[in-house]
Amino acid sequence: MRIAIIGGGGIGGYLAAMLAQKEQDVTLIARGSHLLAMTRKGLHLKRQDPLCDIRPRLKLTAMPAKLDAEVVLVCVKMTDLESVAQQLSTILTARSLILPVQNGVEAHAILSQHLPEHDVGKGTAHISARIVEPGVVTLDGRLARFFFSAPTQTANGGETLAAFARIAEKADVTVSIEKDDSMERLLWHKFIFLTAFSGLTTALRVPLGVIRAHPSGLSLFYQAMCETESVAKAQGKTFPQSPSEQWRERLASMPESYRASMSLDAERNKPLELPWLSAAVVRMGEAHSIETPVHTFITTMLTLPRA
Repeated sequence: MRIAIIGGGGIGGYLAAMLAQKEQDVTLIARGSHLLAMTRKGLHLKRQDPLCDIRPRLKLTAMPAKLDAEVVLVCVKMTDLESVAQQLSTILTARSLILPVQNGVEAHAILSQHLPEHDVGKGTAHISARIVEPGVVTLDGRLARFFFSAPTQTANGGETLAAFARIAEKADVTVSIEKDDSMERLLWHKFIFLTAFSGLTTALRVPLGVIRAHPSGLSLFYQAMCETESVAKAQGKTFPQSPSEQWRERLASMPESYRASMSLDAERNKPLELPWLSAAVVRMGEAHSIETPVHTFITTMLTLPRA
């Protein structure tokens, strides 16, 4: 199977390394100093559990003029998704299965709008991986699991996704294929936590442990999750249990140093995914006449000009 991965960051780098080590036909599309370093020395994936280094052989390129792949994994951040979707609409030469792996709940709609002739699935990941230096990606901890659902309009997309999942399994990549309704619940379940986590660790400029240790901080975190959950329910999403309650129980076991990637982007003066996280909660809340004071505060804090 011909597999293209767009975005060589933590998630894209991890997938490329794991799949390529099993001699799959993988093309990793990246840019900047990271691409330059990988072109010179190859991609280096460091895994802490199990402790191992992976240096696979794979094809490396910037965005090509033509792209012929059966599966295209889009692993760029939401800040780049629109431009990538526009580029893909002009360079894809086959009817590919497009699988997004982004934060938020709007990636599928953006890609579908620009790629109406292609099968666009839905996806999310539970993983902590990052670029530690150009050419080097590290997987933090043991959690690395991917969830995808096939497009509902064609059978071809489902067959391709099933074939990809079998290939991923052989490469020790955990892929779960979900039905569309369960995929939507997974996306929103993660979104409920992520909007609070990304928003507060970025706006307050502190790791999770500091927020969690202070009763007012913990209350603020829980309120932020409840706001997003209210928006989810207004959007017609249903859950067997309250995601906010489930996440509140899990918070105690999360590392004190845990910070969202958006907080690191803020420190590095990089574009933020705010429009698709807290600002999206505010936007959706307004559409349903739901008040979202915590996410409004976060959005205001992160859009004010810095001195």
